[in-house]
Amino acid sequence: MAEKEKQQVIKEGLDDIGALKMDLITFEVLRNAFVAACYEASRTIERVAYHPVIGRGRDRSNGILTPDPYLVAHGHTDSAAHYASFEPRVSEVIRVFPKEQMKPGDIYFSTDPYTDGTHVNDTSLVKPVFYDGEIVAFTCTVIHWPDMGGPNPGSFNPEATSYYAE
Repeated sequence: MAEKEKQQVIKEGLDDIGALKMDLITFEVLRNAFVAACYEASRTIERVAYHPVIGRGRDRSNGILTPDPYLVAHGHTDSAAHYASFEPRVSEVIRVFPKEQMKPGDIYFSTDPYTDGTHVNDTSLVKPVFYDGEIVAFTCTVIHWPDMGGPNPGSFNPEATSYYAE
């Protein structure tokens, strides 16, 4: 779709003050579909997770974000501590890998506590969602990985003096 056509579609979808034209029923149907997708992803993780911290402890979260990226939906049974980290995680992926370089099927892995906003054990997978060759959304999954390796089991090293020592 050409840039001029995109602008026309956007303009037609907005009212006089720039608010999105959408009836409440359509809005609720879409909102619940996005939440259900996040919930189903979380349930799948629960069923296949090897470690009880992930499966039974539910220390995992899934979200759908806009291309900007702003959080649109998350699962209701997810770890609420992760919600605030979705936007910084996806923003960092976009900073390191610009959208123009992303391709369908790409998935980005991160475990950097300084850019992701939590701690080293919270790993994330970020996936761009494409439609007609353009990014229309991002999905983000955050899982608390119980043991990242290192000198101590469980990745908690009281003698660590750096991120890498953890």
